[in-house]
Amino acid sequence: MFMLEGADTLVPVSGEVPKGRETVRVDVHYAMSFTSHEFGQMGKDRPNLKAIIGKVRDAFSTYASDRWSALTKKSVKRKRGATLEFIARLNKVGETLEKQNKVALSKGDPSAVGVEAFKAAWRDFLKAVVK
Repeated sequence: MFMLEGADTLVPVSGEVPKGRETVRVDVHYAMSFTSHEFGQMGKDRPNLKAIIGKVRDAFSTYASDRWSALTKKSVKRKRGATLEFIARLNKVGETLEKQNKVALSKGDPSAVGVEAFKAAWRDFLKAVVK
C-alpha cells in the first residue's frame, strides 16, 4: 500500500495510515485493470505510479507466461486413436441412429420410422455399401 504525497509522490506504508490521507493499494488486480493505452498514458500524468504499477505488471506477466508454458508442456497432445475399420464404424453409427429413432418414436416425432422399418432400411444400406 502506498500513501499519496502530492499529485504523484507515493510513499510505501507498512503500518497505519494517518486519517485523511489518500492511499493506493497496488496489487495485481489494480495493476492489470489498466488497458495498455491507459497504462501508457499514465506515464505523462503520474510517472511514479506508472513505475510502481509497471513492476507489478511485469512480474505478473512473467508469472502468467511461466504458468502457461508449464501447462502446455504438461498437456498431452491428442493423438488420433486407431481407426476402426469402415464397416465397424458404420455399425456404431447404425446403433446410434437406431437408439435415436426409438427415442424420437417415443416422443411422437413424425419424422421417425418404425423400429422394424429402420432395421430393414439399415440392412439394405449396409448391403449397398458392402459388396
